[in-house]
Amino acid sequence: GLYAVGALFALPVFMLAGVRQTKSALVLHGVSVFVGNGLMLAAMHSGLVWPIFLGRGICGMEAGIKYFADNLNSYLTSPGKERLRAMFSTRMATATGNAAG
Repeated sequence: GLYAVGALFALPVFMLAGVRQTKSALVLHGVSVFVGNGLMLAAMHSGLVWPIFLGRGICGMEAGIKYFADNLNSYLTSPGKERLRAMFSTRMATATGNAAG
């Protein structure tokens, strides 16, 4: 739902950031997660419903980073075991974060 809308909105932003602006893309990723989760937390505390939906959409923006990170790994690592190791590491970090959440 709204998570996917946020991801579709943010994907072009992450792709336009390019490889040279990796730090900016990662900062945007962190800010979107922080603001979205903070908004949902405040909405739950206040009892309002619409900020939960807005926060979910903002949190969805972080999904665009996954595609960006995969492209960055492909660009920066040479073909072979190094690229496989880098892709595996990002997948394991994602799975660990999802399991912890």
